[in-house]
Order: sequence, then structure tokens, then C-alpha cells
Amino acid sequence: MAALRTHDDYNIGWICALPLEMAAAKLVLDNIHPTLSQPPQDHNTYVLGDINGHNVVVACLPSGVYGTTAAAVVGSQMLSTYHRVRFGLLVGIGGGVPSASVDIRLGDVVVSNPTGVLPGVVQYDFGKTMESGRIERIGSLNLPHPALLTALSDVRSDHMMTSPKFWKYVSEILRSREQDDDEEPSIFQYPGQEHDVLFRANYRHLDSEPDCWSCDWSQAIGRRQRLSKSPKVHYGLIAFGNQVMKDGCTRDSLARELGIICFEMEAAGLMNHFPCLVIRGICDYADSHKNKNWQGYAALTAAAYAKELLSAISSIHPEPGTRMGSRVQVPENFAVRFGSIDRPHMHFFVGREQELAEINANIQTYACRKTVVLHGLGGIGKTQLALAHTIHCLQFYTAVFWFDATNVTTMGISVMRMVGRVLLDHPSLTQLCAMLEKVDIDAAITWANRWLSSPGNDRWLLIYDNYEPTSEFSIRPWLPDVQQGHVLITTRSADPTLGHCIRVSKLEMDHSIRLLCEESGRHDLTDREILRPSSIFPYDHTD
Repeated sequence: MAALRTHDDYNIGWICALPLEMAAAKLVLDNIHPTLSQPPQDHNTYVLGDINGHNVVVACLPSGVYGTTAAAVVGSQMLSTYHRVRFGLLVGIGGGVPSASVDIRLGDVVVSNPTGVLPGVVQYDFGKTMESGRIERIGSLNLPHPALLTALSDVRSDHMMTSPKFWKYVSEILRSREQDDDEEPSIFQYPGQEHDVLFRANYRHLDSEPDCWSCDWSQAIGRRQRLSKSPKVHYGLIAFGNQVMKDGCTRDSLARELGIICFEMEAAGLMNHFPCLVIRGICDYADSHKNKNWQGYAALTAAAYAKELLSAISSIHPEPGTRMGSRVQVPENFAVRFGSIDRPHMHFFVGREQELAEINANIQTYACRKTVVLHGLGGIGKTQLALAHTIHCLQFYTAVFWFDATNVTTMGISVMRMVGRVLLDHPSLTQLCAMLEKVDIDAAITWANRWLSSPGNDRWLLIYDNYEPTSEFSIRPWLPDVQQGHVLITTRSADPTLGHCIRVSKLEMDHSIRLLCEESGRHDLTDREILRPSSIFPYDHTD
């Protein structure tokens, strides 16, 4: 008789938005386990099971409720009940973005793949609206767990040599469903290529019609028929927003700007507190021609791919005290969320691999305080380099604070904001309220030094941005008087007495061209001789 499982035996969190997606998840589980009790404040409905030795807990958003907020609530409640969940998957259906370079078809699978500074997902409807009308996206999200990214590489490599295992999973499930549903066709069945129609982006669906049979089929785009009905897998950037994408022209515009290959709605609510990989089966083309014919099959292909991915990860036995989102064993009473308000945004970032590697090499230990000084000409890219390091290594820090080190005034404001952010995540620290009300900077500095030097609170990062020493201002009194943690300073002048100095030079020619193309939106700038003068001083957008 198998031992009774407890909440702490489950290490994989799997979240769906629709009951159909949860049904597909149940179909790919190797075994389904008995349900467990849950606290009264947890309103989720769970399905428990296992895949390749991993105990998996599946949850679905409440019926009829979608979007980032609902996903955040479900993820938060799951983690509060199943404390040992280490990996997260967001699995379901999405809208594909077909293009000349990415031949996406209905039923295919899209997997979020980290690119540059993005963790594989981007929120397309959140940011600052510029004078040109373009939205400048701000904020950042956490990367998926490294074990998931390693498994992702393994699966991609396997698919280059052999047929994907998830094809077999889909076939076996459909064959089984056909035997069980002799009279009614399965909702998960393959609809057929004849029902996969892509209309021109500017041709809208007739709103009064439930399907596309009354649409003008002369507006359909001719595409080469695939020889196999087996779904393909595409890796890239998945966009999410608070509304369903239903406009072909907007879809294509955003895809050209950001490199998006899929649209969905839930990822933003999960990535920072439930860092996960997003897996989407394509059920439509993110335009007005939506119908439900492909939803079941797309949900199944996504779930089957998720099963293959988990099968590429060795069985995990949860370690005491290990929680998803922490990445490292650190006391949770020091965790502070990394906000986007008090730091610069990053729109484009290219190159700088050598500098990033040097930063990492010089702050690998947490046993003593490590300081790195990024120095170089104004506008050369020091701030963006510091931000890139922060985003790449965010999973290793419990707290990150960004200080404007321009002068005494900006530093005072930054310190008070730091105190406010700590209070926001730790409201029990009531002594900070009076400090904020009085704007008592001296008291805030004293408290910050004490907090940063607390035993166990050694995985923090402080960035002092835009520091220039003058006769009236020195950064030294503002540096924490502690023997742990990491510090980054951006400045025009090198000062080895502050820490290890890294000179930030101009970008290489290829990176300069790429950055200029991304910034301008023009990808036809290829004359290196014309571009050479501009590469003398190729700034990284913000510094």
C-alpha cells in the first residue's frame, strides 16, 4: 500500500486558465492522486498527480475569471498550501502570430524562451506612452527556474535528432478517447488542416457570425500545406496583457516591434512570485476570427509538451526549507520585491557579455561585501549594464534597491524609498512608519545599516547610479557600513578605493548596428561605412 502523500510531497506547480486546460492536464498525468485538505483561505480547486516521478499540483483559475490578477491569486494560494513547490508551469491555449519567418499553425506549441534581458514573456499594454504614441515598456519579470531552462535545452536538442515524445502522448490520448467516445467526437480531436485558415490582418470577422463560413475567403492567405499533421514547437517571446488580443493589425505591429510569436493573458500575474515557464497551444491567430474549434486540441498539445519537458528533469525530492521563487535558502523575512518605479527602464540591450561576466566573477561570494564600480563616458551604457546584471541575477537576491546617486537630495529620497519598500512587504515593522512620516533620513540610514547587516540577510544588491564626486558630495557616507551583500556603482571616473573597477567602453560594431536598428525600427541599415561614425559613441539608450 502506497504511503499517504502530504502537501510537502508536491514540487511542481501547474496553472491553467480554463477548465478545458485542466482537463487536458489530467489526461497527461501518469497517475491521479487523492485530494488533500486545504486551509479555508485557499479557494483553489486542485488536481494532484505525478509525471516521471514528479508530484504535480494542478490548479485552474475560477470559472469565467481571467487575466493577471486572477492568476496571481491562484499562484499565491497554491504556494501558501503547497510549500515545497519549486517549479512552475503555466500551460494552456494562446493566440499565435504567423509571419514569414515563423510558420505558426493552429495546434502548434509555443514555449516562452528567455531572450536578452527578457524572461521569455513581455507585457505589451504596460508602460509609458511617448510623444510618438509608442509605448515604452517598463518593469521586469523573473526568469523561470534554471532546472526548467536546462530541461528546455535538452528537449530542443532531442527534437533535432528524434521525433518529439509529446507527439506520441497526443496520439495515445486521442486513440484512447476515440474508444471511449464512440458516439460523440472528442473535444480534444484534431480538427484538420482544412479548418486552419489565416485571414489578412486588416480583414475583420463578421461579428454576427459564430464561425468563419460567411467570411470572404478571398481574404484568406495562401500557405503551403504541411505534409504532417503533427504539431511543431516554436520558442520565443510570449506577450501578455489584460485583454484578449483580437486585432490582426495590432498583433502584427506589436510582433514587429517586440518579436512576439504568441499572445496570452495570465503570465504577468505569476512570473515575479511564481516564476514559471509558459507553454501555449495555438488555438487562433490573435485576430477577430476566433472560434473554439481548435481549443481542445491546442490545450492537449500544450499539456503533452509540458509532460515531455517534465520527463526531461530528474525526479526531485523537496528539500526542507526550499520554496519556489527563493532560488536559494534565505530567510523569507528579508525578501523585498524588486519594483520598477524607482529604477530606469530597459527597452533594448545588446552585447556586453564580457562586462557581465566580469561583474559576476567579482561578486560571486556573499561571505563579505563586494563592490563593483562601472565607469566610462556619459551615455556609454553603464546604467543599462547594471540593470542587465540585476535582471540576469535577480533570482539570487532577496532584495534589490536602486539609488539615484546624483547628489545629497536624490540619495536622501532614494533611502526613504528603500524604507518604504521594506515596509510595504513587511508591514509588521511599524517603527518605520514614524520614520517615513517625519522624513527622518538620518534615522533611515541607521536603520538601513542595521537591517542590511542582520544575520542571514546577505543576499541583497544596492545600485548607486550616476555618481559623480564633487567637493560638496561624496558617496562614501551613503555606502552601508556592513560586511555582506553586493554593491554596484555607476560613475564616469574610476576609483579603485571604492571597489573593483570595470571600464565600460563603446559597443562593438555589430552590436552598435543592431542597437541602432532596434531603436529606429529600421532593419535595412546595413552599410557599415555609413554607420561607422555613429558607432564611435553608441549609447545604450539610457545612462
